[in-house]
Amino acid sequence: MSTERGPGIFKINRSIILDNAYQTKVKDSIRETEGLNKGCNPNTLWELIKGTIRNETIKYSVFKNKSEREKETKLVNEIKLLEEKLGKCSSNEVYTVTKEIIHKQLELERYNDKRVSGYIVRARAVHIEINEKNTSKSRA
Repeated sequence: MSTERGPGIFKINRSIILDNAYQTKVKDSIRETEGLNKGCNPNTLWELIKGTIRNETIKYSVFKNKSEREKETKLVNEIKLLEEKLGKCSSNEVYTVTKEIIHKQLELERYNDKRVSGYIVRARAVHIEINEKNTSKSRA
């Protein structure tokens, strides 16, 4: 038995707000929307701008996540290649290859830390939304 889902709620990913590329895209989109809808009702224009920001945010978030996943996959592959190289290299190359592996592993660990912090933020948000209760009680 499947339950019917509602339209959902858009929540902006706060981590991209300080990203300069994202800010530029949003500003350009707002200017374009404003230019295309001159003389429009201000309330309608505001709704159009909010929709534009939402669309740009979703596109940018998807693009950024995809590029970060690609970088992470590339790092994992590079680490595997370096580990294979470590088994075949001469004794005077071991230090250099080991140092490079450690550097790549630390970079990979940064991606994992970022992902974990995102999980924590989302779990906290779900906990707050689900357990939110109205504290005011009416007195009879």
